[in-house]
Amino acid sequence: MPERDIPPWSAPNAAALKAATRDAAVESLPGGYAAVLPAPFAAPVPYRDARYGWRYSRAVYVFAPVRKATGRNAPPPGLRLIVTVHHEPPDTARAQQTARLISRLLRLHFEHFGRDAAFPRDADRAEVWLASETPSGAQEAGGETRDNQVYFFATGSPRSLLEWTRTVVHEWGHLTMYAARGFTEPENDAGGFLGERLYLKWLWEEKTITAPLGDGVTRDGLDLYHERQIQPLIARFNKAGPAAEALGGMGQESMNYYIGGILASDSAYGSALTGRALRSIGGVRPRDFFAALRAERQAAAVRQKSRPKQKVSRR
Repeated sequence: MPERDIPPWSAPNAAALKAATRDAAVESLPGGYAAVLPAPFAAPVPYRDARYGWRYSRAVYVFAPVRKATGRNAPPPGLRLIVTVHHEPPDTARAQQTARLISRLLRLHFEHFGRDAAFPRDADRAEVWLASETPSGAQEAGGETRDNQVYFFATGSPRSLLEWTRTVVHEWGHLTMYAARGFTEPENDAGGFLGERLYLKWLWEEKTITAPLGDGVTRDGLDLYHERQIQPLIARFNKAGPAAEALGGMGQESMNYYIGGILASDSAYGSALTGRALRSIGGVRPRDFFAALRAERQAAAVRQKSRPKQKVSRR
C-alpha cells in the first residue's frame, strides 16, 4: 500500500479529478476513461509489492466510468480508480503506454460483452507491476497474473511495439477472460491465449477508428498478428466445426482449436452472445463452451420469437 493516496479513488469527472490531483496530467480517453500521469518532478509515492518484495516509487492510474445503477448503495456516476500501474522512473514511458492500452482493453470488453471486466475474487481494482528483473523460475515468461496482480518482467529488454502489446494483452486475458483449463501445453489456463487473440481481434476490427495516441498499437502490427494468429484459427475451425477430434485433446493444438472456435463464434454470432456463453460455461473443458453456446443461441431464438411484432402503418 502507498504511504499516501494520489489521486483520489473517485471523482465526478475528469475536470474534478484534475483539480484534486497535484503535479499530474489527466488524459481523457475514449469511452469515458481517464489516465492520471504524474509529472517527473511529482513527489514519489512508495509502494511495495507483496509477492516479490519489490519497491516502487511511481505509478500511473487508470480511471473507469461508473455505470448508471439504482439502489441505496449504488455508487454515484463519475470516475473510479480501477487500475494502478506501478513502475520506476526508467519505465515511465512504458507505464504510460501500458495504462492507455489497458484503458482501451477495458473499453473494448464493455463494448463487446456489454459489461465491465470482472477481476478475480471480486477485486475492485487491479494492480500492474512493471519489473526490470525476472524472478527465478520465470525466465521464459514475459509476465504473470495472480489473482488481481499482473506482473511484466524484464521491462528494459528490447521488444517491438507488437511484442509488448501482445504481452500486455496476454496477461490481461488471464485477468479478465473465462476460459477452459487443464491443458498440458503451452499453459494450463487458456485465458491468456484466448484474451490475446480475442482482444487483438477487436483491436484489429477497430483499426480504422482514431485510437488514443501512445498506447503502442500500430496498424501494421495488428495486420500482421491477425494474418498469422487469428485468421488461420478461424478458418481451421470453420472447416471442421465443433465435432472435430482436435477439440477433445488438451495439448497446444487443441487449445488453438478451442480458441479458434470462440473467435469464429465472435465473428458469426456476435460478441454479446459469445460473452454470455463464456460466462455461463458449466465446466472447464474445451467442449463446455460449445454446449453453452448452443444453449445461449437457443435462448436468444426464444427471446426473439417472444418479442411482439411491430405493426407496420400503411398509408
